[in-house]
Amino acid sequence: MFFLGTQVRIAFDSITDEELQNVAKKLNNRPRKCLGYRTPFEVFSKSCEKRGVALRI
Repeated sequence: MFFLGTQVRIAFDSITDEELQNVAKKLNNRPRKCLGYRTPFEVFSKSCEKRGVALRI
């Protein structure tokens, strides 16, 4: 079980792949104080860019 940003618990077997993708997208595009108010996606993209790795989005 996990939380979807609310206080409602949901079992993994009742979640569709699309719903899980939407939650991941929201979490990865939320700015974080520990990342200098950048998003995890921005930090990851920049890291890949420095290493010459192409991302498929």
